[in-house]
Amino acid sequence: MRERRAAIAQELLNFVTSTEFKNPIEEIVRTCGQLQDMLHDEVKSHHRNWKRRWEHYQAVQWDASHVQVNVRSVLHGERPKLPPRREIAPLQLAASTGGNGAVRV
Repeated sequence: MRERRAAIAQELLNFVTSTEFKNPIEEIVRTCGQLQDMLHDEVKSHHRNWKRRWEHYQAVQWDASHVQVNVRSVLHGERPKLPPRREIAPLQLAASTGGNGAVRV
């Protein structure tokens, strides 16, 4: 029984130190790193697109509001007013935090 366990332990040791074990494990680690990088890039891209879309919505809302105010002014016999400088509210997204509380984008 002891000899059988020793033989199995030796075979296991031979396998885990072989290229048949090492190469797939290294590939798994490398692929996981690439997948994490891809996900990070995807999150950054989404955030960039959401920010641009938010800015466009803000501009449309501001322009529509300005037109509405000026139409109302004209209907009341007043001259249209020059709009004040447009300020875009910052996009606020819920933060995704890691276990250590760090925000990850």
